[in-house]
Amino acid sequence: MSAPQLSDSKRLQNDYKQLLDEPIDDVWAVPCPYNIYECYYVLKGPSFTQFAGGLYFGRIMFPKTYPFNGPSIYMMTPSGRFRTANDRFTGHLISMEDHLWSACNTVTSVLQSLQSWMFSQNNKWLTEDDDIDTLSLPVFDRQQRQQEFAINSYQFNIGDPRFGHYFPQLIQVIETFIFLTFI
Repeated sequence: MSAPQLSDSKRLQNDYKQLLDEPIDDVWAVPCPYNIYECYYVLKGPSFTQFAGGLYFGRIMFPKTYPFNGPSIYMMTPSGRFRTANDRFTGHLISMEDHLWSACNTVTSVLQSLQSWMFSQNNKWLTEDDDIDTLSLPVFDRQQRQQEFAINSYQFNIGDPRFGHYFPQLIQVIETFIFLTFI
């Protein structure tokens, strides 16, 4: 049983190295130094959307059977797009369900798919992971609520010690932004 774990661990190491060598625009990701199967990420909301400027912090848990089974994805920062409070995504992120998951997926492809799905304006793929309270609002109200979440994401993230631990460079950016906002 230990041989598959060693193999899976090596695959994750290679995936993390690929992500370091070829970063994704507006995405930061760091593996936990104590558990290679745990990865923390931040997605930056794209300009010209209701998520503009927001920073969305979360965690990915890879199973010991990775890459043969997909990860669990958690979103900590409220966004109005997905449920939070460490609820596990159980839905259709890059087809995370075992029967649709492909061993060809990588940490990079998981993050790219999450980024694409998070900021998609197409709500025809609603799942149990969506923030139904926000998504059930009329479009204008929903977008306004998501803009509020984007603005408040900085304060929320600063309050989570894991955010500061894994992304200290973003804490400095946030503190500068907050300082300049109130001058």
